Amino acid sequence: MSPKAHSLKSKKTATKARMRKVAGSPWAALVGVFALALTGFGSYQGYKNHQATVAMNELRTLVADFKGAQVERVGRTIFLSGEFNSLEEWTKARSIARALSEKSSGLTVSNLSRMSEAAKQATLNQMKREVRNRRVKIKIVGERFIMEGSMKNDFEADRAVEIAKAVLLLENKAVTRETAGAVDTGNYQETFAPVLLDMLRIPGE
Repeated sequence: MSPKAHSLKSKKTATKARMRKVAGSPWAALVGVFALALTGFGSYQGYKNHQATVAMNELRTLVADFKGAQVERVGRTIFLSGEFNSLEEWTKARSIARALSEKSSGLTVSNLSRMSEAAKQATLNQMKREVRNRRVKIKIVGERFIMEGSMKNDFEADRAVEIAKAVLLLENKAVTRETAGAVDTGNYQETFAPVLLDMLRIPGE
């Protein structure tokens, strides 16, 4: 064997010995655990992304009949947007989005949808017809339906507010200026929630 061939063989033997030494060292076990963790993390992220896509498609299907509804996904957040041409359709879409957020662990549903100006005006007109009280003035500012006026007594004021709430399809109590605002319950966020502001006053109180 020539000196050159002998040198190459010695180098290969030394390299194999070093590889065996590394393979049997604690570092090899640590590298293996790290690689396994990366593989598991990738699988977990893939599962989460798949879960978000399924939820997005489900929401799209459920609001498909509502003209103007749009559904998109960014990471683990699903966005519902668009303008709705009726209060009834918008209320149904909002209920669907909220229900989806409650059953989808780890997902956030952000509702950016709103009523169209025509739908808000139609709702306002209906509210005025139903309340039928000349002392009550109702106007729209943004997403807020504001009730103003001087009432004879609490009964008259409460009656007007309850009727307006029914028209606006609100389950919660009418809110005051201090508590009005967007809805944020953790995994469900709503930017343009309808708000009824009770600014009615009773002289002497």
